[in-house]
Amino acid sequence: GIGRFTAEIKIQNYRLTIKINNETKLNKSLSFWKHYNYFKAGNYPQAHEGISIVKFYKLEVIHQ
Repeated sequence: GIGRFTAEIKIQNYRLTIKINNETKLNKSLSFWKHYNYFKAGNYPQAHEGISIVKFYKLEVIHQ
């Protein structure tokens, strides 16, 4: 498996940044996006068979 990792998903000033283990993987302008958004944490498999295991050790949501 992938093992443990830290993910940070941040939207600030119409800019989306995603960091995995403190390394920036995405830094994109969202100035074109005019819709409301929400965040869900979970397991949403797209496969027809198999096993998925998801463990959350800490979730933190900050709205400013």
